[in-house]
Amino acid sequence: MTSPTEYLLVVYVAAERRQEPVSTGHVAEVVGRSPSATTEAFDRLADRGLVRVEPYEGVRLTDDGEAAAAEAYETFTTLARFFRTVLRLPDAEREALAAVDTVDAVVAERIAARLLSDAEPPDPARDPPAVLVEPPE
Repeated sequence: MTSPTEYLLVVYVAAERRQEPVSTGHVAEVVGRSPSATTEAFDRLADRGLVRVEPYEGVRLTDDGEAAAAEAYETFTTLARFFRTVLRLPDAEREALAAVDTVDAVVAERIAARLLSDAEPPDPARDPPAVLVEPPE
């Protein structure tokens, strides 16, 4: 099952790459869900005030959605770097995506400060994580 955060992250990365509004078909492909399931997820996110659905165009993050997605992206990138550099997990980005909803932003900040302080976090516009821009294999 795809979490609401995963949908937000895919939209956030696409928006950072100047691909707005973000096509629901693109998001469905990246998260590996059907277009109808993706539309339903975006309707729920719209009800929470996190996205604006533009019929036949796609979706855009609201200010609240962008704030939530930016925080989730920071947690995601911290976890991915930790899983890759400290734990040496082979699929660090996929593991980070699975864990992003379970790790508080404060914990991620502490991980970054104590274990990853010399590493530069990736820029979603220049170096987007493949797990957030490409369909699953």
